[in-house]
Amino acid sequence: MAYDEGLAQVIRDELAERAGVTEKKMFGGIGFLLDQTIKFHRWPQAGTTILVVIVATILVDTISGGVRRRIIEGADVKVAPEAEIMDLDVASY
Repeated sequence: MAYDEGLAQVIRDELAERAGVTEKKMFGGIGFLLDQTIKFHRWPQAGTTILVVIVATILVDTISGGVRRRIIEGADVKVAPEAEIMDLDVASY
């Protein structure tokens, strides 16, 4: 997501009155964070960062795959056998 100055201002306004909240300019991202932890030989933190990235990637990929499948195939609506016997209008639900 690209930086949005309007959204940043809305967030600044919302957080302005909270104690202990300060604004800091950020740059880089996960690659920068990982580079710095490796440069300073913080191996446990680097390992944790890599693990979190792998887990988050698998989670996002799994969820988006399920959503895509439901969009493409459509949601299957299962009708209980009792509804057919009782002649219920399940389409209205």
